[in-house]
Amino acid sequence: MSESPKRHDRFLDDFIVPAKVRFLEADGHRWRVHEVTAPEFDRRRGGTHLLFYAETIMRRVRDFPANWDELSDAELYALTDQKRDRDRA
Repeated sequence: MSESPKRHDRFLDDFIVPAKVRFLEADGHRWRVHEVTAPEFDRRRGGTHLLFYAETIMRRVRDFPANWDELSDAELYALTDQKRDRDRA
């Protein structure tokens, strides 16, 4: 019987094998964007997040359209400002 993967290993699978991936350049960074399963400790808003990450930065977007991979680069990157825009209002 094989040993089941550790929770940490399953979490990393989301980073390694995403179904859809987009790359864009914004704010002086090259961003990789894809959906990930929400970690067990953060399931309050649904099962997936949109993850944006660059070399030294990571942003997680919980509310995003199903067709996120069809948005323009500007529209896609604007999703990362939703929370900051709500906090300013």
